[in-house]
Amino acid sequence: FLYNFFNNLVSLYPFFGVLFSIILILGFYEFGSLFFKFKIIDLIFSKISNINYQKIIFGVNVFLLFVFPILLYDIFSKTLIQSLSIIIFALGLKGIYSNFDFLKKNITFYKNFIFYKNVQFDFNKACLLLLLIGYFLLSLAPVTQSDALGYHMFVGKNIITTGTFSYTLTHLHSFLSGSGEILIGLGLFFGAEQFGSLVQLSGLLSLIGILKKIGKNNYFILLLAISSPTLIFLCSSPKPQLFFACSNAVILSLFLFSLDDKKFNHTELFFKYLISILFLISAVNGKFSFLLSSIFIGSIILIDAFKKGKISIL
Repeated sequence: FLYNFFNNLVSLYPFFGVLFSIILILGFYEFGSLFFKFKIIDLIFSKISNINYQKIIFGVNVFLLFVFPILLYDIFSKTLIQSLSIIIFALGLKGIYSNFDFLKKNITFYKNFIFYKNVQFDFNKACLLLLLIGYFLLSLAPVTQSDALGYHMFVGKNIITTGTFSYTLTHLHSFLSGSGEILIGLGLFFGAEQFGSLVQLSGLLSLIGILKKIGKNNYFILLLAISSPTLIFLCSSPKPQLFFACSNAVILSLFLFSLDDKKFNHTELFFKYLISILFLISAVNGKFSFLLSSIFIGSIILIDAFKKGKISIL
């Protein structure tokens, strides 16, 4: 009933698809925020970034790690995935209500920034802001890429309507699907085809959070990092590429830029290793081509554990 209601509403008023996509991404922000209430997780990620940039990517990865095995083994999966979709949507509505003052404050800031009212103008910062707005608007455009329509959206719709992955000889491309299509299906439950593209954009935001921290708010470095023409293709597609690439980059940053690990106790280091391995697994589940980069990052984690004496071959 709800599936038909939301999809009929969006077919009559397409703007609701965009609105529902934004609500869902805010829902994952709220879901990720729940985990950052644990001091250990907050401590680990605060060393490389402002944690607000990492909440969506954390929430999405935890969600996929939980839901993906259930869908594979078809354990009440249709009821579960639809129920979880509604819960995430409800969290998004809660996020709008609880952060209304914060959102209003930021809208006022960017309005003043655009019209140069009581805000110090910075050319690099202005270009960065315009790029992000452009990527955001691009991610809200309808899906037009042939392979996204050919099997990513097809598998996503099958997941949300049947609760299983579509593996059939009459549609061979469906064998290429992974956990990323779950997110597409979650959006399609509300008729929000743009949600998959917004998830890809959220990965880029997590990377910006890291670059701001290590670059000490050098907006020229940020501008170089996000001005690649490839991002135009990736941000406009619901295909699970940019998100998992940025997810692996976050894990790599934990071991390249978190230089004060000596302050970590054994429990904190254990959770750092555990979270990192789980996120690498999530990337491989999302798209098998991430196996190579995940093995490389996993090797760095293994070397780090050897250096700190946490594991030994003797």
